[in-house]
Amino acid sequence: MIDRAEPRTDADGRPAIDPGPDIPLWAQAALTDFPREERVPVGGTEIEALVWGDAPAPGLLLAHGHGAHADWWRPIAPQLVASAGRVVAYSMSGMGGSGWRDTYSFDLFEQEVIEVATRTGLLGTGRKPWLVAHSFGCLPTIMAAAKLREAIAGIVLVDMYLPAPGRARARPQKRGHRRYDSFAEAMARYRLSPLQPIVNPWLVDFAGARTLRRKSDHWTWCTDPDATIGVDHDLFQARFVATPVPVVLLRGERSRLVDHEVAAHLLEVAPAGTRLIDIPDADHHVLLDQPLALVAALRTLIQGGQYER
Repeated sequence: MIDRAEPRTDADGRPAIDPGPDIPLWAQAALTDFPREERVPVGGTEIEALVWGDAPAPGLLLAHGHGAHADWWRPIAPQLVASAGRVVAYSMSGMGGSGWRDTYSFDLFEQEVIEVATRTGLLGTGRKPWLVAHSFGCLPTIMAAAKLREAIAGIVLVDMYLPAPGRARARPQKRGHRRYDSFAEAMARYRLSPLQPIVNPWLVDFAGARTLRRKSDHWTWCTDPDATIGVDHDLFQARFVATPVPVVLLRGERSRLVDHEVAAHLLEVAPAGTRLIDIPDADHHVLLDQPLALVAALRTLIQGGQYER
């Protein structure tokens, strides 16, 4: 568990977290393998990109879910470098260490995928990177894939939700700006959305702590409430069906969001050749539930070479 005492902060006001000795050794090594930080200008704001590895091929771009950020990938990314050569995790605008916008749209989120992949050297190397996305991040990734086409190897969509016929549509839950007098008070209020049992408290603590930002006299979340935008599921289903690159679906085996009915619907409408792989004993937040199983799946995919449809 992360110490609830007031931590030191970085230049952006976000807590600098010491992983401590009470977490697994693999995680200690990963969280002390600090990435190179880059700022990528997109549509008038700067996007935070974390980069591991210098080899140009084949490359991996990691996109997070709504309200999350690039640091969710930090326990995983260093373990993918040997297979991927270069691994890049980024924060969408309005989240993590990225800038906020006056107005958000999926067109801008799509542009962020393409610009980050371009500016961090994942594109144009002669080898095709994979784009990996979790939850909400799957939507702009699908959009970007339609434009990148021959420039990428394919996309991996982790616990993506598309409602089956008759199922409830996901509705954005906009929250106002919250203020907390102490780091401990703020950490006590951190929740995963959707709610689920916590498998790795230390990992959820790390994700939560890095979602906070210290202001002059209080703590608040680094997620812009206005970045919560609605999803037109019919439109994104049409985009998903027409995806022109190979697709792999990874699903938390006990996901309460992408259950068996939703998974069957995804496969029914997916592009030809799409594979579905269940990650054992994982709920919706696969990155936090079973990080090593996710690493194994991604390593196998990368090392398997070009996916044949």
